[in-house]
Parts: sequence; structure tokens; C-alpha cells
Amino acid sequence: MSRCNDCGPFTIAEGDTLPVLQDALAEDDEVPEGLDGATVTFVARHRMYEARVEKVAVVVDADKGWVDVSFAATDLQAGEYDYQYVVVIGLTRLIFPNTGPRRMLVTRRL
Repeated sequence: MSRCNDCGPFTIAEGDTLPVLQDALAEDDEVPEGLDGATVTFVARHRMYEARVEKVAVVVDADKGWVDVSFAATDLQAGEYDYQYVVVIGLTRLIFPNTGPRRMLVTRRL
């Protein structure tokens, strides 16, 4: 599992199902967002092909804002993606991180 918000882009090989992407959702990347009762969706866009990927994120620690995203072998193409999370709590809709998207790198199979 990858549990790092500021250590560079999340990296996974094309076709791999591990590592699981773990992120902490926090306002201004500092104050954790309480996720009790939240629906969280991971949304990514391939930088070159504009392909969009949406996955349901699993809330693993609601108090600290931690979520997990798992990928199927066919979810991602090689290349760079920008990603964010859409959080819905009741009638409230929030985007994280609210400071701009994070990066994900999918390395090409050999």
C-alpha cells in the first residue's frame, strides 16, 4: 500500500492491482476531513488521452480522512494522470485536494 500524500506521484505498473492507493483527505492538505457517512469517488484523467477513470474509494479511517482505492488490471493505461476525490456527505459536495489535483504515474509493461 502507498500511504504518502507529499512524496511524489503515486506509481503503479500497467495491469497491476497492487499497490492500493491510500490518501488522507484534508482541507488545504492540513485539516483532516471527517468522512462519517460520506460517499467518496476517485476521479482521474489521463494527461495525454483524456481517458477518465472513476472508482469508488473505501473509507478506512473516517475520523482521519483516510481512503483506499484499488485498481483492476484493466483500469489504467500507461502514462500520467491527474486525480482528485469527490466527497458527498448529505447534500454537501466537496473536492479533495482543494489545492489542485494530485499526480499518478502508470508505468508501461515490458
